[in-house]
Amino acid sequence: VNKLVVDGVPFRDAYKQVAATINAGDFIPNTNVRHTHEGSIGNLCNNEIKQKFQNISGSLDFTKIDDALSKLIE
Repeated sequence: VNKLVVDGVPFRDAYKQVAATINAGDFIPNTNVRHTHEGSIGNLCNNEIKQKFQNISGSLDFTKIDDALSKLIE
């Protein structure tokens, strides 16, 4: 679908074309992925996401939650 859209086919039409080839059993996916934008299949940015998560979670105060869990477990 993306390639068709880049080639100028409106998304709705490209989606229908691809759906028709899938339904007919004629679809051959392009396995040469060249997505490079952040968050795409070729550039998930997992390290950056992990770092942001660690920065944020490290700044949160879980004292109340930890105390409540301890009381439940006792």
